[in-house]
Amino acid sequence: MVNLTRRFSRALFMAATFSLLLFVMTQVYHSSAFYKSGTGLTSWVAGLQPSISSKLQNPSGSDTGIPKNPKQESSSESGSKVTQNSSLLGKMLGSWWPSPSVKSREIMALDFYKGIFTIFDDFRPNVKPLTNYTNGEPARSEGWDKIPKDPLTNEYLGKFLQVEKDDVFELNRCHQGVVDHLPREYPQHLYKGNGVVIVAGGKFMPMAIASVKVLRDTGSNLPVEIFLANNEEYEPKICEKILRQLNARCVILPEAIGKGALNKFPLKRYQFKALSLLASSFENVLLMDADNYLLKNPEFIFEQDPFSSKGYVFWSDYWRRATSPYYYQVAGVQLGPRVRNGDPSDKAKETPPAADLEHAIPDPSCESGQLLVSKRMHYKAIILSVYYNLFGPDIYYPLLSQGSSGEGDKETFIAGPVFFQEPFYQVSQFIWTLGFVDSSGFHGTAMSQYDPVEDYAYAVLKTRKEVSTPLFVHNHMPKLNPPENVKNGDFFNKDGERVRILGDRKGSKDSIPVDLELLMWQAAQFMVCEMKAVPNAWADEKENIASVCDEVKEQVKFLIQTSE
Repeated sequence: MVNLTRRFSRALFMAATFSLLLFVMTQVYHSSAFYKSGTGLTSWVAGLQPSISSKLQNPSGSDTGIPKNPKQESSSESGSKVTQNSSLLGKMLGSWWPSPSVKSREIMALDFYKGIFTIFDDFRPNVKPLTNYTNGEPARSEGWDKIPKDPLTNEYLGKFLQVEKDDVFELNRCHQGVVDHLPREYPQHLYKGNGVVIVAGGKFMPMAIASVKVLRDTGSNLPVEIFLANNEEYEPKICEKILRQLNARCVILPEAIGKGALNKFPLKRYQFKALSLLASSFENVLLMDADNYLLKNPEFIFEQDPFSSKGYVFWSDYWRRATSPYYYQVAGVQLGPRVRNGDPSDKAKETPPAADLEHAIPDPSCESGQLLVSKRMHYKAIILSVYYNLFGPDIYYPLLSQGSSGEGDKETFIAGPVFFQEPFYQVSQFIWTLGFVDSSGFHGTAMSQYDPVEDYAYAVLKTRKEVSTPLFVHNHMPKLNPPENVKNGDFFNKDGERVRILGDRKGSKDSIPVDLELLMWQAAQFMVCEMKAVPNAWADEKENIASVCDEVKEQVKFLIQTSE
């Protein structure tokens, strides 16, 4: 009798379990988030949350001043219709959802990105490229270290790029549609740990190798992912041997995102960086340009403020911001009263600059040679920046920079957290420009950016009297490319004297104890003289590699002699 009772109890338990499982799968099938996107169970679970679209449509909570558009209203109403019960079920499932294997993570990632890019395609703006500038003149580039002649108010900045009213409606409709349909929750188990991401391939591959070697010279063991634009940029000997020995791996971007997701979006130049950030396997990412070099082990910046509390760290560029007022109309953002003092002039007291207003993107403009970001804290902002970059060259680059200096992807990153009113930190210490002097004057060759932990202690905590330690050197002109450097005579100044491209050590040794330039060219010597694989970028120089090697050795010898 006891055994019979036990058997009956087990059968009842199994039936109940099966019924619950059937109920779950039925809900999955009929869920609007799952059924509409076709992105699979993992994306559906991540998306089970009551809609918060009303807050995201207008982060300031006030009237945007944009006339209502019937198309816009219909797109807003077609947002999430997931019920409260579904949200609770999603959270229950999420609490015990197992950590995936590497293979299942790849499947989950492709599934997740397919859903995101479907949203981007659904809200593809139907407008012509924004190229209509008054008198054909872009916005004037104003240096951050100088007070502009006239405050950069919305009225002033509205004199340059002109956008038709119907195009503003369309862009606003699409922007709002993307925001309304973003995943409601962070995709658990998709990203893990801290790491460095570099976009390379082609002529940038040798620079990336040098950057990784310098990173290892600092003592850092952070894993590195080097993103490539396509299969043609994958170099087996370099990726599978040289970089693997440096704890770095090559990632082909279309394979990481999914060719199906990308096939409707032809990409070029600046657009790769935001996509590589999204597609990287790391949860916390130090995103660097291939020609950027670290001066010390960066692992500490992941563990301390400002990153630990803000989750997003930006570094400044040389210029003041030239955001078009049309961007705020497109994004549905109403600017508020003055909350910053980026322009302390008397004129600005009466007519404050746009960048000083509440909900505006603040001054100065950003230099995206390095970014530090937590995907968990800022995944929506990152996805929005990808959208901005997919339609960047024709739409969002002009809206965010109006043709001023450095127009490209660099302002799309900070625009995301500003839109969502998420915390971030912008390093206050201005760029230190490195370079050398000859009879013709000073030649700037690199941008040195400062330690954000020191900067935060100085600017926010007030526990330091100064910011004195650079962390990055972005060597942008001339870039490290030995065959090209030798051909162009970059090792010599106008007077024919051999020079240190980053400048005399006497003037920088106190702030930069490590001889970065020596480390860079020792890495170059390794690539040119010792590495058993010639990068594809140097394929046309194979016959000259021996002579290039000799020149690089001479430069290294000179750097050693002038190191002290």
